[in-house]
Amino acid sequence: MRIFVVSDTHDCPISELKLIAGEAKKRQCDCIIHCGDLEDGHFGHPSLGHLPIWVFPTEMNEKIPPHLPDNWHVLQDDDRQIIRFGKIAIYVNHYLGVEVLRANLGIPTPEAQTAELIEKAKTKYGQWAAAKIQHKLWGWFSRRKHWPKSLPFQIVEKIKQEFPDVHYCLFGHSHHQFFHVNYDVALVNPGAFGKGFDGQPKRSFATIDTKTWDITFSKVLA
Repeated sequence: MRIFVVSDTHDCPISELKLIAGEAKKRQCDCIIHCGDLEDGHFGHPSLGHLPIWVFPTEMNEKIPPHLPDNWHVLQDDDRQIIRFGKIAIYVNHYLGVEVLRANLGIPTPEAQTAELIEKAKTKYGQWAAAKIQHKLWGWFSRRKHWPKSLPFQIVEKIKQEFPDVHYCLFGHSHHQFFHVNYDVALVNPGAFGKGFDGQPKRSFATIDTKTWDITFSKVLA
């Protein structure tokens, strides 16, 4: 199946919401997953089309309409939300966006830290000395199991512990597109469809093909 993933549509006028439905139809998507920050008045709005739509409500949602069309599915505002399509399990948590953004702003991975140390040794002492240092480093990490981990790794490990069958983790909040794969789990932030910091609509989204495992990041240019 093909899934249209969108997030952060606050401040979007109705004309912008229609673009979401149009793009989902154009890309032959079977459903829409909204990762959060949808205005109360837009819940159930016909401009978002007739595809099945799952929405993660956030703290901005105080007056969601009590009666929604049958194609609308409202998740709970907590960290245990799973959407299942047959054998495909999708974890949704709007607020992970800020944590992942922090982790993506220069926190090095273990591989990058190790490579940096080895490169310095190679420059200063030569190839043979660098190889010996590399062997020692890997042995030290293996024995002590003390391996510095960036936050995306930790997030995936935590999710897999609670939900071993999860394939995708979807989130928003940061307004930045993000992609990372670890333990066969894809972390995906489609970016914001609403306005960016410059006041212009970002119109960013992602599509997931659960058959081919392709994930595509796009934006509406119209």
